[in-house]
Amino acid sequence: MFRGNIMQLIINESHSASEWGENFRPDYAELGKLLARLRNFPVDFRSFSPLPQEIQDFFRIWVLLNL
Repeated sequence: MFRGNIMQLIINESHSASEWGENFRPDYAELGKLLARLRNFPVDFRSFSPLPQEIQDFFRIWVLLNL
């Protein structure tokens, strides 16, 4: 079992929140609220070639709603 400190959070396929819709995994969307509380915590959002709409959704879902 892992018992060390978490050093970084990596969210792979971060565009999926847009693709699947906000109701697909509500807990997934809640990560933004957690990140807002951990302002200095390193987070790496990964996505391969997101479409312009997915980029807009990314900021709406992950960033702007959780400031």
